This record gives sequence, C-alpha cells and structure tokens, in this order.
Amino acid sequence: MKIHPMLAGLCLLLPLLASAAPFELRDREGRLTTLRFDAAEAALRTAGSPEETGRLFLAEYAPALGLQDPASQLRALPTEVDELGQTHLRWQQVWQGVPVRTGEVALHLDRQGRPQLASAKVVPGVTCAIVPAIDSATARALALQAWLEQYGPVTEPESRDPELVIVDSHALGDAVAAPTLVWQVVTATTCTHHSDDLWVLDAQSGALLARLDQVRYLDRRVYNCSNSPGLTCPSEQFDQQYNYWFGRREGAPARGPNPNTAYGYGGRTDTDDMYDNLGHTMDYWTQVFARNGANNLGGVGDGYYNLATRTPSMILLDHVWDSCPDNAGYFGSIGRFQFCESTASELDIVGHEYFHAVVWFEFSPHGTEYTGEVGALEEGSC
Repeated sequence: MKIHPMLAGLCLLLPLLASAAPFELRDREGRLTTLRFDAAEAALRTAGSPEETGRLFLAEYAPALGLQDPASQLRALPTEVDELGQTHLRWQQVWQGVPVRTGEVALHLDRQGRPQLASAKVVPGVTCAIVPAIDSATARALALQAWLEQYGPVTEPESRDPELVIVDSHALGDAVAAPTLVWQVVTATTCTHHSDDLWVLDAQSGALLARLDQVRYLDRRVYNCSNSPGLTCPSEQFDQQYNYWFGRREGAPARGPNPNTAYGYGGRTDTDDMYDNLGHTMDYWTQVFARNGANNLGGVGDGYYNLATRTPSMILLDHVWDSCPDNAGYFGSIGRFQFCESTASELDIVGHEYFHAVVWFEFSPHGTEYTGEVGALEEGSC
C-alpha cells in the first residue's frame, strides 16, 4: 500500500487506536496537523463521492489547518485508490498559483468512503512576490555554472526545465528567513561522472541558496564484536590470526562464517545477515513509503555520534551486553542498532528494530514517551 511519506510512521501507529477517543496533533502555533476521526465524526463528514467528502472536510477544517481560502490556497492532486479499496485525497498548497514546496494536506478514506485520518503541513505567512526577476533560461545557466564550480569540467551535465516554487525554512533551513520564490533546477550526468543535484536559486537575485543531492546512498556499517572485549568493535578490520575480516562496510564483499574466537561464535553468519537484512529493510521503506532511511536523511544516524546518512549496527554482543541473549535494540540517542547472537539473521527482528528508528525520528524531538499504552502501541506497531 502506498502511503505518503508525510504519514509513514504515524499512519501505521493509528490503526491500533481505532477504539480510542478522537485524536489530534497541533503544531506550536496551534494549527491542526493530524486528525483521526472516530466513527460518529466519520459518519457526519461522509458525502456522496470522495471528492465531495474532501470538499466537506476542507470547508469545515480550513481555519484549524491555517487556511483562509482553501479554494485558492490548495490545488487538488490526483486521487489514489490502493489495493485495499481505501481512497487517498491530497492537495498541494499554492500561493497565487505557485506551489509551496512543503505545504500539503491529505485526507484518507476507508473502503466505505468514510474519513479516517487527515494530516496537514500548511506553511504560514506566504506573501512573497510570484513574478521572478530572472527568467527560466537565466536560472538554468546559473545552475549549470554552479555545477561546473562544484565538479569541474569532467563532463557535460543535462538539466531539466527549471520549476518556479516557494520554499521556506522547512525545505532549506537557515538559507531562507521567510517563504521565498525560487527556481529549482535539476542537473544529472550518466557518463564519466555521476551526479544528480537539485539547485535552488533565489528567483529575484539569482543567488544560489542550496544544492540538494538527489542521490540516495546506502552506508551500512556492521560492527562485529565477536573478537572485542568491549564495545570498541571494528566495522572493517583484518585479523591475521583468523584470516578473517571482522565487520563489513558498505560495498565490501561478504565475510562468510565467523571464526571461533575467544568468545565463541564459530560458524555464525551474523555479519553478512545483518548487512543484507538492513538493505532489505531500507529498500522496503524506500519502495513502499518513499522514505529515505529512518530519519529521511539517508540512514538512522543521530547526526552527532553517527552521520545522519549512516546505518550502523553492532552484532555478536553476548559477552559485552547484559541484554543478551535473544535481544536487539535501537539506541536513538546515538543512532545505532545492537543485536545479540543470531537475532540479526532474522529479517522480522531487523525490521522490528528499524521501525523503532522510524518512530524515533517521526515523533520529534526523540520518539514517543515509550511508557504505558504509548509504549505498547509502539511495540505492537513495530
């Protein structure tokens, strides 16, 4: 089932709340961002067609979402019906016809056409001018010049037609202080040098605001602890005594069965199993939920102890981790997995722990409270 990345973690948690009271989340300014309808509300807000139900929803909830005039501030996107018969309505936020890149509203209906879940991220305070001072051709030329400065004359890049959009700090961080009209230019190369970049240029001054790398890389690091007295485990270290590479980094060949070290583990294939199962799990989240790693930045790293784009995991920890045997965990504060002997070989265990990482990043700033019913819901969902 295809679900928009905006809902990836939350949408999977909410079905377990089916019998709970009405559920909603709001941002710091009080705007409604997530709403789960109970049965009574759903019945009142169901019209003759999905589109009519959507219009009824927008008419009632527009002020709560931060919209003054949804007819002019939203553009309907194609309606999707998944293999379960559920309908997904989405609207792109616009300002005087120009798309607001991070602004979107979504409404999800069950097979009977009843609203179940709504989510929104409305960018407030959009008042910028929509007529650019530099034209499309100039924007393309500036992007190609920026590409040359970034990579040098290694090959000739191809570029798509520039797109005029509005961005805010959710898209570019500190690069913009307020919603800003920009040109987006995609460049790519396939021969000699490989690159795929999105260049963001101020549509009034032509200044380069950002280069966003469009390539999605895996950066798996499997730390093999089977020959280490503590948590100083290698992710790539050759040991002459065992004629064996301990640990496995992205792109490295399979290591084969583990040698029988002073701590045991002879014949285990946890290193290769961990490496493969992390790849399978990340592929699942990419293909099904369009999510770029658990943190949507390419990995599970916290950005401090481990790079955000990295996916690190420690294995064979039975002699150093008191939670063994038969246990595994995701440590969000340091952005790392840890697995006892044999647990990394089970795809469902790896998938379970990876879902914990998704929840950690989905519920800012650091996961759910993970106590009582909330903790039980997280465990059940994972």
